Amino acid sequence: MPNNLDLENTPLACDIDVATNLRGNRSYRTAIANLIEKKEPYEIMIFGIDNFKRINDLYSYSFGDIVLHEFASEIRNIVPTHVEIFRLDGDGFGLIALGIDSDELKNLYGEILKLAQTPKNIQGFAISFTISAGICQYPTDGISCDVLYHNARLALSEAKNNSKRCVHYTPELSEQRRLDIQLLDRLQSSVDNNCEGFYLVFQAIVQNDTKECDGCEALLRWNDSLFGEEISPNIFIPILEQSEMIITVGKWILEESFIQCAKWHKLMPTFKMNINVSARQFEDPEFLNFVVDSMAKYNINPNAITLELTESYRVSFEIVYEAFEFLRKQGIQTAFDDFGTGYSSLDIFRSISADKLKIDRSFLERITHDVTDQILLKSIIEMCRSMNIIVCVEGIENVEIENIITKLNPQLLQGFLYSKPLSKEDFEEKYIKGHTSQFEESKKLPTMLYTELRPAKPLTFAEIINNAYASIFQVGMDTEFSFLTCNEGFRRMIGYTIQEIGEKFSNKALGFVHGDDVEWVNTEIRRQLGEGDTVTIEFRIVRSDGKAIWILGTGNVVRSNDRNPSLIIVMIDNTKAKNINLEILAKCNMYEEASGHILGDMRHIKDSVKSNADEISTEIFIDKINKDPLTGLLMKSVLEQNIIELISSNPDSKYALWMIDIDDFKVINDEFGHFIGDEILTIIAKRLRNSFKMNDIIGRSGGDEYLIFMQYDGDENILIEKSKKVFRSLVEPIVINKDVVIKPTLSIGISCYLKTNTPFSELFKKADNALYRVKRNGKNNVIISSQ
Repeated sequence: MPNNLDLENTPLACDIDVATNLRGNRSYRTAIANLIEKKEPYEIMIFGIDNFKRINDLYSYSFGDIVLHEFASEIRNIVPTHVEIFRLDGDGFGLIALGIDSDELKNLYGEILKLAQTPKNIQGFAISFTISAGICQYPTDGISCDVLYHNARLALSEAKNNSKRCVHYTPELSEQRRLDIQLLDRLQSSVDNNCEGFYLVFQAIVQNDTKECDGCEALLRWNDSLFGEEISPNIFIPILEQSEMIITVGKWILEESFIQCAKWHKLMPTFKMNINVSARQFEDPEFLNFVVDSMAKYNINPNAITLELTESYRVSFEIVYEAFEFLRKQGIQTAFDDFGTGYSSLDIFRSISADKLKIDRSFLERITHDVTDQILLKSIIEMCRSMNIIVCVEGIENVEIENIITKLNPQLLQGFLYSKPLSKEDFEEKYIKGHTSQFEESKKLPTMLYTELRPAKPLTFAEIINNAYASIFQVGMDTEFSFLTCNEGFRRMIGYTIQEIGEKFSNKALGFVHGDDVEWVNTEIRRQLGEGDTVTIEFRIVRSDGKAIWILGTGNVVRSNDRNPSLIIVMIDNTKAKNINLEILAKCNMYEEASGHILGDMRHIKDSVKSNADEISTEIFIDKINKDPLTGLLMKSVLEQNIIELISSNPDSKYALWMIDIDDFKVINDEFGHFIGDEILTIIAKRLRNSFKMNDIIGRSGGDEYLIFMQYDGDENILIEKSKKVFRSLVEPIVINKDVVIKPTLSIGISCYLKTNTPFSELFKKADNALYRVKRNGKNNVIISSQ
């Protein structure tokens, strides 16, 4: 070390970092102070390894120490004698350079960067990385040790945050840091004072085909007297998201939006509102409950709300997936905002189901003259349409852009061409008042318990039960029901090879259906999927030899490893069941008139009535299509209809709805196989039947979920005791073939309503909410949601 640093004979001579054998942080600051006393110019540089945490996490901290030691040794071999290196903290290093200027120091940084990027063989692993650096000069950038050290740190922070690699300190960095601190302080003050200074503006979203207002997006704004003008959301929202303030402000945004939406929805029944939420809000365990409770508080129709997920804060797909699934079960629509910026990628389509996609305005910057951008945007829109995802293109600023985008056929448009963000008073005057007559009563938003399902990737063949007791095939949930795969039984039934299926039908599952039945099958499948996760339908398929055979199809929604849904349809040759006599047909007609839902369109039965008698009774026939073929419990759509009918006929009774989910059931299937998984589902179903009364309604709602509906006397303590007893019964170890012992764990959410005329949709949402909280709190438990 050069003698003019004056460290050799100080108490700091023993300040040596064990990992690198370099002097440490205190020595670095002492050397800076000693040089200041000499009044001679010099340069300092602080640099750090980018994302060094990844190396520690992937290997170990001791391995990381070896990396630091090797890197420090390499640096020592290239720095000139008038430059000294120090180990500061973590992955940080410091340099003091005498007799060179900033350009020379930047060149030295470049040489050190090359060392970092050159793979190092450490314990058999090739390790390389990048570094970021900040540079300061004495006396230009500071005349005290603390100021110089602080300013070098500021420059390093600027380099890391903006991927600039090496940054020389400027006074503007200090000014920006001062403003950032001031801004953070004022934001915190606003939040602490009931979000004082925050307000909402509303920008219209229009329909592409009619250019009429479809709804609006609620946008956050903030004013503060200290700054004298409105602060851009691009500045203050990231600060909110980097702190806990976004949790409080996010709730304020939702409540204010719901209040306004409720008011406008009374005047315009089809009105919809989009509200931005940060992914960080999903990390708050109470956020989703707050959404549901607030909507109930302000009497908001869930179908009127779309929550837009912004990309400015990253969170795991797992958290977003669970949140989106919960929201969609509550009837709330979800959207990805700013698609095309940040970390958005096609992976979100594979991992997370959303109802809408908002294309960022950055896609439109070159849209008027760049054919590549036009083709890319067209492809995204067409892909979304095939997946039943609504597309809204943002940033429509002029007629020229509008003409181009309109031809690409997204459903919705947004931009200054239609309206800038308006105050609630101005928006109401422009879009709400005097416009209610154009909205017919029939166009009111539907109140559906389930939102429509999203498209899926094909499951692997190993995930299909190849040797099912009946023919089985899998379809994608797109507009044409794309054929994905099938077992040998189905191929034998229709007489086509896989290659012939692709060539003859373009892999469209509806290609197998008799021409007279296609429209009805398409409509009926979509209708039933709008109500639940199962379908039961009778129709004809045409074999390769031209023969038409009647099929009873029972479909269940399943999910692949990436959780995307597709429809598995079990096809049973239903010729015998169709060979019924007029007496049985009459009974079926009577049953349909009474129930209004089980048999659906009787046209197919009437067309195939035979004069000869059949051994299958009406009761058996109807029972067969009502029951889940695996567990014998009611199918989901039948279960819900029975519940609704019971509530209607006994409006003053008190009810409890149980929602039961087997925890980590996929792990059981993966470890023991689907046949054992099916046996467990059957055993759990039997335990449920033994745990409830004969008049309680018990059903399988798809996959590993069960629903139970019961009347009770309103004593919640009795319900609590019953839930404990049922829980203990269900988690008893299950012995399979004397060799396999499985200890199931379950999550149970229960909603109990004591009010008169409580709709089933409210019961369902509360039970689902309770089940969600059980899962968030560690699973294997019961939560009861009271009135």
